Amino acid sequence: MSKKDVIENEVTNVNEVLAHIIKDDEGNYRVVDEATGEIGEPCKLTKDDGIALTPNRANRLWIAIAKAEALLAAQGRVDLVYKATKKLGPVSDRIPNKELLAYMDDATREEYLAIVAEAKAKMEEAKKTPLTPKEKLLAQIERAKKKLAAFDETSDEE
Repeated sequence: MSKKDVIENEVTNVNEVLAHIIKDDEGNYRVVDEATGEIGEPCKLTKDDGIALTPNRANRLWIAIAKAEALLAAQGRVDLVYKATKKLGPVSDRIPNKELLAYMDDATREEYLAIVAEAKAKMEEAKKTPLTPKEKLLAQIERAKKKLAAFDETSDEE
């Protein structure tokens, strides 16, 4: 099990602050782990006015500099709560509404995952197998016969 999976399983309250950002005396942004108090390496700035965060328990990757500065001025720190990773594009093993799992009790979560697994299995069964070259040719012949029959009907009417 990866470190990321362990952190996801540990998260029980999605509104719990798991890390926060501070600005040190040198002007560097640093991520502090709430549980251990460990201060991370300085964060790098991105080209598009963002801060690339170091790995943290809140699973946050970046934050806008303007937002961070505003929160630092108001509160002295930027609190980070857990945010689930979202994968973009086609992913075959994706669980629909995965972010809702954090709000479910164990029995409901297991039932939901079983329903999703059953639906995926049925979907795989329903997928067509690719046609063989012979089947493709037979289908093409059938379409040509239908076109010919339709043409004959229209030419008879004239």
